[in-house]
Amino acid sequence: MRLLLTRPAEEGERTRAALEAAGHSVLVSPVLRFEPLPVTLDLSGAQALAVTSRQGLRSLARATPRRDLPLFAVGAATAALAGEAGFQRVESADGDQAALARLLSRRLSPGAGHILHVTGSERADDLGENQPLQAFTVVRTELYQARALEELDRTARDAMTHGQLDAVAFFSPRSAAIFVTLVRRAGLAASCAGLLAVCLSPAVTRSAAMLPWSEAVTAAQPSLPALLAALAAYDKRTDR
Repeated sequence: MRLLLTRPAEEGERTRAALEAAGHSVLVSPVLRFEPLPVTLDLSGAQALAVTSRQGLRSLARATPRRDLPLFAVGAATAALAGEAGFQRVESADGDQAALARLLSRRLSPGAGHILHVTGSERADDLGENQPLQAFTVVRTELYQARALEELDRTARDAMTHGQLDAVAFFSPRSAAIFVTLVRRAGLAASCAGLLAVCLSPAVTRSAAMLPWSEAVTAAQPSLPALLAALAAYDKRTDR
């Protein structure tokens, strides 16, 4: 399958390698880029760190030399990156933000200090609002921003214009929403009618649904292996 991948450059190459290993042809065309925020990170009083994205982990690793606090990651990929960055006590929720909240509530005590949640400035959800953490103090710290690009790059526009794609892959609701805006701005919405939308979660699928896709495929879990499995099931079902 010929896929357009909309992930930022930091994630795009890793994901491209996995997709190509599964037999797909991949064109990477990010719709946003990550930029650090000028923040001085204060870890005093924190009992643990919570990270809900690989970019959050990268930003945290750059912001502090400390690696001693327990770090809880939303998924296995982020947890693996934390281990590579030298964090000594890492645990993965292997799920979404709700799963992370449940894990934190089981492992930590409300009176032992606050949980520092590393995020980007655009994240609308709040880890501390999850019911299992109602007795905890969760301090949200924004270490980076994800800036939307102004237009699709020429390679992506040409590929859509000339029918050189089979699908577009989305890994976050925001990147899907940005893609919708950029495609409309480029006058290419009609080109999506022959394309498959490949989405990491139901929330991503809802964001992408503003374009007239031929079909949408949603991963059973918000992980790259689950997305690859969804693509494989689609290929089998359609005898591609």
